[in-house]
Amino acid sequence: MDYKNILKTFKEQRNKKWDKKAEKYYSDPESTDTLLNKAEDKASKKEKGPIKEIWDKVKLLIALARDWSKGNYREVSKGNMILILAGIIYFVSPLDIVPDFIVGLGFLDDAAILTFVVNRLDKELEKYRGWKNNSFQGS
Repeated sequence: MDYKNILKTFKEQRNKKWDKKAEKYYSDPESTDTLLNKAEDKASKKEKGPIKEIWDKVKLLIALARDWSKGNYREVSKGNMILILAGIIYFVSPLDIVPDFIVGLGFLDDAAILTFVVNRLDKELEKYRGWKNNSFQGS
């Protein structure tokens, strides 16, 4: 399965599957902690693999979701937060479009979906980065 087909399948499944799960996390931000821990754990193991090119953005994406879930950062639209959560849920799910246990291919779809999310939300991530940098300077 190539990148375009992976994205097409993800987009087709978003409203039925991934966004539906993301809505649950959006409605209960405190529950996202476990999800984000799983994402950080999986991402740290794959930082040299298919997601190495977007590694910094993936970390920023997870940090944004964590700050949002703790109520520290709420300057993100619901639609963008749902996309972030859907992408993270997809990433941690072992049974996605290309199951993770398929050697050599299982993480390529994860990288494709995360690349799609970080590219789509590039301005949002840069806005968050600015907020985060200013927050640390002000402390």
